[in-house]
Amino acid sequence: MTPKFADAIAWQQAEILMQPVFIRIIDNLRKQLEQTTWKGTYHDTQTWPDGVTDDIKAQVLDLHQQLIRASDDHEIAEIEHTLAQLPRFQPGYELWLEPGDTVPQASDTIPEAQSDTVPQASDTVPGAQSDRQIKLDLWQLCYQVCFRDYHPGTPDDLIAVDTDLLDEDGEVDWFLLDQKAKHLIEQTFRQLPQ
Repeated sequence: MTPKFADAIAWQQAEILMQPVFIRIIDNLRKQLEQTTWKGTYHDTQTWPDGVTDDIKAQVLDLHQQLIRASDDHEIAEIEHTLAQLPRFQPGYELWLEPGDTVPQASDTIPEAQSDTVPQASDTVPGAQSDRQIKLDLWQLCYQVCFRDYHPGTPDDLIAVDTDLLDEDGEVDWFLLDQKAKHLIEQTFRQLPQ
């Protein structure tokens, strides 16, 4: 879901918060992974409009790859023109968790980000589970910190920016932001299967 805002002020407030929220979510995920046996890898994802076929998704992704490799201005313009006629995906990020075998050591690190070039068959919600793999949607986690009373599946008209995360000057209140992100990630890890 892409959030919809009541007005330009709410949009600006969310714009101020989202990058710091994302940073605090990633940092708190790292801290939790260091304290558990779960192993995590980050993956790029795509969310497509309803009704887009797998063939169209593959075509769009192929054109994006061609655009990256293109060097001729005419070729770039043609690819961009073709892409403008096709559905667009919204990029996303997931943390895939798998149970580890041993208690992590202080020197263990999270594996580097990996990129999927094949679209996912279905959108992943926070905590989606396949066998023993759990997929956490990082944008959904960010929305839960950035917005008041947000839960995945919240109707669009109920979204409101958590203005408590901004100080009286409209700047990020880093302490409150960190506390809210930390609480959400700790709660998320407490809900993981043992």
